[in-house]
This record gives sequence, C-alpha cells and structure tokens, in this order.
Amino acid sequence: MKATKRIAVLGLALMLAVCFAGVAFAADKPATPAAPAAKAAAPAAKAAAPAAKAAVPAVKTININKASEKDLTQLKGVDAKLAKAIVTYRTKKGAFKAPADLLKVKGVTKKILEQNKAAIVVK
Repeated sequence: MKATKRIAVLGLALMLAVCFAGVAFAADKPATPAAPAAKAAAPAAKAAAPAAKAAVPAVKTININKASEKDLTQLKGVDAKLAKAIVTYRTKKGAFKAPADLLKVKGVTKKILEQNKAAIVVK
C-alpha cells in the first residue's frame, strides 16, 4: 500500500512540475495577435498548394499483358533478364489475369510485386 501511495504522490508531483513549466514557458513568449498571423499565412498556404501537387509524381502504369521487355524494365527490381522471362511466360501461357500471376514467373518475388503494385495493371 505504501508503494502505491508513493507512486501516486510522485505522479502528482511530476504532473504539477510539467504544468508549472508550461506556464513559465508560455510567460516567456510575448503575446502576439493570432488574426494577423493567420491572414498572412493564408496566402502562403494557397501558394504552397500547387507546389505540393507538382512535387508528387504520378505513377506510370504498365499493362503487363502488352508491355515490351523495355517497358517492363521500368518496374523496380525488374532487369532485362527478368523482363524477357515475363514476356516469354506470357507468350507461352497466355495473358495474365491478375498482377499476382506474375509470381508464377521464375524470378519474380513477392517483394518485386509489392514494390510495383501501384504501377502494374492487367487489361
């Protein structure tokens, strides 16, 4: 029982210390009006929005049923040898029905499939 009380008292003391430190820290800062800062920040935020959209590159999709070996090498982890294996498999076995069918090709791993999940399409 004594240990529980001691922990409660230490917790309360710590909480009070944090509160008083926050009040002291807030007292050190000069008061600034919030409205002018918000008005000044609004145009800057509007100007930054188009820049943020431009910074995110669009993912180029590759239809694995029609892609050439050169196109397939644009996928992460796919070199010329693996691209040739994918095209050979597709030629012999027919079109892929789902992106996961790539795992049937020798050399294609789950990691490669996951890395390219957004870029692979099947049409």
